[in-house]
Amino acid sequence: MSSLRGYCGIDCGECDAYIATINRDEALKARTAEQWSKELGIEMKPGELTCLGCKSNVNTKYCGECPIRSCNETKGIEICADCEDYPCERIESFLNQMPQVRTLLDQLNEIRRRFSK
Repeated sequence: MSSLRGYCGIDCGECDAYIATINRDEALKARTAEQWSKELGIEMKPGELTCLGCKSNVNTKYCGECPIRSCNETKGIEICADCEDYPCERIESFLNQMPQVRTLLDQLNEIRRRFSK
């Protein structure tokens, strides 16, 4: 699994916060902060969007406080699909907004189940 694949299954390498950080693109950070503020219903500032992926020590404020990230770190797993409780309520609400990620996690979970027997 790529180190840029988030605990929730998203590809952090495709995230605008990550892209803006590695390219030092302050205009992209500003656009992303505005977009995320509207989509997530919380105020995001461009300075809070410095991120090198959720598994790094440099995260956006939003991702740094993510309950999915916290859960995976507590359980010592790389991705929600590796969890015995998958899918749980915590990931379900996220996956309802991200159907392509649901497909990936479902497939990975099925593989894990088949090979853990």
